[in-house]
Amino acid sequence: MEESILSWYAKELGNGMVAQEPSNNIMEAFLPVFAAKGSPVEMAVFSHYDRHADVVTAYFSPAARELAERFSASPCDKPIFGEDLGLLVGDQRAIQVLFPESQGG
Repeated sequence: MEESILSWYAKELGNGMVAQEPSNNIMEAFLPVFAAKGSPVEMAVFSHYDRHADVVTAYFSPAARELAERFSASPCDKPIFGEDLGLLVGDQRAIQVLFPESQGG
């Protein structure tokens, strides 16, 4: 089954301490791909820390599919924007573009 080009992708990075190295690897790999594609606002990677499970998950936007595949991320539902979801790497405007609901009233 071929995945939709609009799929988000997720990759568990480990607990808070262990997640730092893979987070750095994602950020380093992201920048040249981002630049080569013309720095599209909708290309971004977010991170979510689940305090109860003590695990950090990286969420790759659909425009970051190539990078997601490089890190063996799996297709997933779009994450819910909230206090525990932050921009790991990408244009700051990606939050407004990908999560218009974050703008509030």
